[in-house]
Amino acid sequence: MKKEDVAQLEDGGNHVVKFHSPACVPCKTLEPIFKQMTSEHPEVTFWSVDISDQDGMGVASHYGVRSVPTVLCIADGRVNEILVGSEATREESLEDAILDM
Repeated sequence: MKKEDVAQLEDGGNHVVKFHSPACVPCKTLEPIFKQMTSEHPEVTFWSVDISDQDGMGVASHYGVRSVPTVLCIADGRVNEILVGSEATREESLEDAILDM
């Protein structure tokens, strides 16, 4: 995801954005859960942002993300749920956040 893609998140629809880094061990725990949610919720657009590259850092800065893993649930252009750290790696937390959008 690039900083110019942020406009798509703010134009409407339901989006889940995962912020991660290759060096982050909890982020690796989140990966299979994120993939599962992608297949279970085709009505939601899923995005992955690698904060270790310049574009990813710009997107993270735009949303105030300071640690990984962080998952944002965005509905109709507004962030309505933020999951950070171990909470982001819990399948139940992510499922509940998606269902609340």
